Amino acid sequence: MDSLLDFDQEYLGPPWGPYGRDLTLGIVSLASKFILQVLNSTKVLNQDTYTELVHNRPHGAGLLTISNHTSTFDDPGLPCAMLPWHFFWTEHNHGRNRWTMCASDICFRNELLRQFFLNGKTLPVERGAGVGQRIMGVAARALARGEWLHIFPEGRVTPDGRVGPFRQGIGRLVCDAKAVAGGRDPIILPFFHSHMARVMPFKSSLPRAGHTVTVAVGQPLDLGHITCRCNQPDEDQQQVWRDIAAAMQHAVQQLEPQVPPNPNQVEERADVREWEERYQERLRQRRQQQLPEPVMMQQHAAVGAAAAAAAAGVGWQDLRQQQQQDGGLLRPKWQQWHLQPPESEEDEEQLTIASIGSSTVVQLSRRQQRQGSEWVWWRLLTAGLGQQQQQQPLGR
Repeated sequence: MDSLLDFDQEYLGPPWGPYGRDLTLGIVSLASKFILQVLNSTKVLNQDTYTELVHNRPHGAGLLTISNHTSTFDDPGLPCAMLPWHFFWTEHNHGRNRWTMCASDICFRNELLRQFFLNGKTLPVERGAGVGQRIMGVAARALARGEWLHIFPEGRVTPDGRVGPFRQGIGRLVCDAKAVAGGRDPIILPFFHSHMARVMPFKSSLPRAGHTVTVAVGQPLDLGHITCRCNQPDEDQQQVWRDIAAAMQHAVQQLEPQVPPNPNQVEERADVREWEERYQERLRQRRQQQLPEPVMMQQHAAVGAAAAAAAAGVGWQDLRQQQQQDGGLLRPKWQQWHLQPPESEEDEEQLTIASIGSSTVVQLSRRQQRQGSEWVWWRLLTAGLGQQQQQQPLGR
């Protein structure tokens, strides 16, 4: 338990202290309000529901807000424009400001940015690292403890203005939070906004003036008929996650007719159209190269675990005994080693096995140093070995 708390505190604690967090949130909210309420105007439909859940939701009830994503200024812009300014300056009194996520290669690329964004209640998410990355556990536990988390489930800015497909990671987040909270679902509140892309157009670094942003807030979602399947051994959990994500996507899309239509920057701008075409092509190539996850996991399970155990010089039973002595599920035990000598001093290839309770994660990663920057590629080989494989000693 202590190791998890220490890991969470590394990201949830304010590097500049509670008053440093107040200052960060206060300055960012002031700038955001100036852009959206002075240079532009913002209209919120069903504001009372949003305000009531942020300020007065039941004690210990987590709040998950979800929305479409059309500009890089959606957050912090919209959360700041939709709440009074004093709410941000008094964070140390109530601790109810939202948490959000940002790609680590953008918001956490140096120490100063890391501290600034952590002070602003932003968590680093690794592009391409999938739903199993450890920061998602931090977010789920925060949500289960009653924190407010705002997520863009599309996982990217959509320049065409339409709602893109929601990724299944949002479904896993809900299931994990439910498990940590003892079976209680977080409150899920959808909203849809329009014309943020006019305020901060795609690939622009400076905001524009003279536009009206409209936000339609919905009603809290009741997904109990889906979340009851979370963490059930007889249920396909990936399908449960996808079903939750689909229900959320539908709820956000239902709000779209209440606001003016979003601009389609793909049709309006040739540079955006070229960028989107390149993005879709890369996405198609990536999907062609990847096996479906269940097939990939089945194919690599025995080989990956056996190689990991053999390289470590221990068997699977030894790993199980070791993690049980260290506290089981709450005390992950990590072991790392080199698969082969690095190709150069700048390259390092590792196989990592994590033994956590009755589950095992094996991943292959390549770490490279290039021109002062560190780039990490990793591939998940297997997660959650089947019971038959768990009972077999491997690689003595």
